[in-house]
Amino acid sequence: MNVFQTASELLGGRELSPGQLTQLRALDRKYAQRVYTLLHGPDDTAHEPTAAEAAELRAQLVADIRQLLTPSS
Repeated sequence: MNVFQTASELLGGRELSPGQLTQLRALDRKYAQRVYTLLHGPDDTAHEPTAAEAAELRAQLVADIRQLLTPSS
């Protein structure tokens, strides 16, 4: 799962502001940690994420990126 690739797919050619790019970098770190936790678990036993875990993670990532792209009022 690549945060920047997913964002690029959602952006459709739009560019991010410097602040949005900073937020996207923070999301990248957040999701890298979540993937690591899924892969290694709390007891550091390696396993592949289930399809459901991967789908849930991607759905949350898409929601977080969309929230980032939505101007706050």
